[in-house]
Amino acid sequence: MRADVAIGILLLFLSSAMFALTFTFPDQTVALSPTFFPRLVTLCMAGLACVLVVKALRRPRPMKAASTFSAATWIRQGHVQRIAAMVALGFVYTQVLDSLGFLIATGLFLAGTVLLFMERRWTVVLAVAILGSSALYGVFRMIFKVPLPRFDLF
Repeated sequence: MRADVAIGILLLFLSSAMFALTFTFPDQTVALSPTFFPRLVTLCMAGLACVLVVKALRRPRPMKAASTFSAATWIRQGHVQRIAAMVALGFVYTQVLDSLGFLIATGLFLAGTVLLFMERRWTVVLAVAILGSSALYGVFRMIFKVPLPRFDLF
């Protein structure tokens, strides 16, 4: 409970600082303002932080002590390996993004991420890769007018 309250308050301060930083952004009249998306994200983050704090404060105290964290158990369950693989996958994604283009690189990144989280149904993997990369492309390219890397071979 205390950890959730502390994390919620930390996220609230972080989102407040990020929101304040958006006032230093330059003004732009083309498409959406560069402050729109960061402010939206920070407001969502602040709202979720408030929800986390309120839920933690309203939760009854447990009668027994919760199980303690064990690094050995975490390693044995493969969480550390998955996190390391996710970091490596993110690094590879940033390296191939310019050469493969946003749609292909993001699709492969999403498929790899889904596979890392133990999803083995290929229909789900393909659906997340195709729909996820298409949705992200649509949001950032069409709505926010962000130029994204393209695949130049064809």
